[in-house]
Amino acid sequence: MNYCTKCGAPLTPGKKFCTKCGAPVENKINPQPVPRPAIHVDKRIVIGGVVAACAVVGIVVGINVASHSYNLSDYCTVDYTGYENYGTAEPDLSYDKLYKKLRKHVGNGQKAGIAETFVMSIDPEVDSSKQGTLSNGDSVKIAINYDANAAKELGLHISGTDNTVTVSGLKKANVTDPFKSLKVSFTGALPYLIPQVDSDGDFYVKNDDDDSDTVLSKEGDEFTVAFNGENDTDSGVVYARTQKKYKVGKASTYISDPSKLTSEDKSQIQGFSKKFLKDNGCTYDNLKFVGCYAQLEKSDSYSYGDTPELLYAIYSYDEEDDDSYEVQTEYLVVQVSGAMKQPDGSLWFDTNSAVYNDGYSDPSQIYSDVYSEYYDIKADSSLEQ
Repeated sequence: MNYCTKCGAPLTPGKKFCTKCGAPVENKINPQPVPRPAIHVDKRIVIGGVVAACAVVGIVVGINVASHSYNLSDYCTVDYTGYENYGTAEPDLSYDKLYKKLRKHVGNGQKAGIAETFVMSIDPEVDSSKQGTLSNGDSVKIAINYDANAAKELGLHISGTDNTVTVSGLKKANVTDPFKSLKVSFTGALPYLIPQVDSDGDFYVKNDDDDSDTVLSKEGDEFTVAFNGENDTDSGVVYARTQKKYKVGKASTYISDPSKLTSEDKSQIQGFSKKFLKDNGCTYDNLKFVGCYAQLEKSDSYSYGDTPELLYAIYSYDEEDDDSYEVQTEYLVVQVSGAMKQPDGSLWFDTNSAVYNDGYSDPSQIYSDVYSEYYDIKADSSLEQ
């Protein structure tokens, strides 16, 4: 029997075309069927195979990337110390935990040293202007710095370097004002008024210029008192402030111009001077008050502590000449220090500092005797030179 050369089906004798596939019948004799099976490939199977292969590759790559990915925030913890409104955020990194994990991937070869360098370079810091004054609920940014070059050499994928945390767990503090019962006193007088505090060394008057005393020259001048105590975080005692500004109010003022002395002031000076002279054996006939000189140290020579002011009360008296027996007018001076007008308007001076000199023929001799280039001297109008 003959068979179709195209599809291999048996041919019917006498037929010019194959009854199965319609192909023309060749005259060649094909005693055996030619198998031509049709092959049909399902596209879904092909696509599925490709997807599966890609998935396998993706899993392999993913496992590799994951094993070299490090979220540094996973190794960073933040503790909060202090108290409400006085809190501090303190970040800490678990270096040992991170290093142990990293060593599993780098082994003991050359990269082990790079791994150690990388881990030790990690530095978590608080990026907040409120550090030290934090309260519960505040947001704080934690910035984690690291050696990028070392991470690159190790093939690491780093994340979690900028994190925001919320403050919690701070207790309420016992806030106290150390200046509440502080007493500030003064020595001297304007323009050389020196503020002082008596507090066993916990407070001091702050001077921005040098280590010398702070000297105030006029009413309204400001000065700062600082407190050097530290917050007691164990007991929860927190100081509300560590320094406070004070302003000079009504204060005593040195007598620099005797023309500003009132009649009551001059009567007080005369009463003291006459008693002082009598107590010291000086009795003169017709002792008369003439006027005063006031001597105030110049600011560029002020010696910080010494009395910068001297007041001279000038008196005239009658003295008989030993040769001619004629009565002459002579002068003496009683000197006191620290003469000042107090805030209530009264006059004060150091009575224990009083001294006297006599035998001057003219008040100008007294002026020459007490003159100093380091002091400004002013006189009553009756004694002006």
